This record gives sequence, C-alpha cells and structure tokens, in this order.
Amino acid sequence: KAVSLIDRAVAKGIYHRRTGARYISRLTSRVAAL
Repeated sequence: KAVSLIDRAVAKGIYHRRTGARYISRLTSRVAAL
C-alpha cells in the first residue's frame, strides 16, 4: 500500500522521482528485514 501511495504522489508531482524511489527502496528494504 505504501509504495502505491508514493507512486501516486510521484505521479501528481508531490515528490520527485528520485525521492520516491529512495522512499520505496527504504520501505522495501525495511519490509525485507522483517
């Protein structure tokens, strides 16, 4: 869910592409750690 929310924000231009990618990578790595 979080990734899709970030993707939506990036699509709207709220976040820059790189910033969104950074958040996504951080979230996925955190989820993988669990």
